[in-house]
Amino acid sequence: MEISSSIQNTYVNQSYTQAAKETTQKLTSKDSQKDADTILTLGKSTEKVTYDRPKGLSSEQTRALQEYQATSQQQMLQSMMQNILQSHNQEYQNGVQLNFNGVFINASEFNLPPVGTTPEEAASAIAEGGNYSVDAVATRIFSLAEKIANGDPERLATMKSAVEAGFKQAGTAFNSMTKSALPQICSDTYDEIMKRFSDLEQKLAGSTESTIVES
Repeated sequence: MEISSSIQNTYVNQSYTQAAKETTQKLTSKDSQKDADTILTLGKSTEKVTYDRPKGLSSEQTRALQEYQATSQQQMLQSMMQNILQSHNQEYQNGVQLNFNGVFINASEFNLPPVGTTPEEAASAIAEGGNYSVDAVATRIFSLAEKIANGDPERLATMKSAVEAGFKQAGTAFNSMTKSALPQICSDTYDEIMKRFSDLEQKLAGSTESTIVES
């Protein structure tokens, strides 16, 4: 199933793949480990994040890294969206209403926002307020899962499992393409989504217990 044909085209672009590999080699080399440790902190917070050129990397390498991060976030989001659909035997068809056990969701909510066509747009996509920042991706996935679950703990658990599976699939696909793990920004985004699931699970569990006591 294909949510956006432009995603696959972007993801297999040869110049991007080569740039990502060169950046990965640079970051993981012995002489540049200190720089790598600095780079990996870029996606760690949903607070204001700056993307000034890291020490030891050229402007070209920094742009490649930012595109690498933005595209990996897009791939992860795509995998999670697909698994949410598949978990309810739904198939994406643009413009239709999808039925999730009586909860109707417009298929347009599964459309993926563009990363951009320039390194500057890719950098903006993962920065604070961008479509692929930690907060933006976590909010997009979790709000959709919460809406579909509609207060049902079992449905919420299904959504959580779907997101977990999507994250694993994205990691496998990304490793196959670049021979490296998903960037830190993806792991941070996944952790934020899981935190929101846990918070809602506790809230629903508390509501259930309160109802039992009252009755």
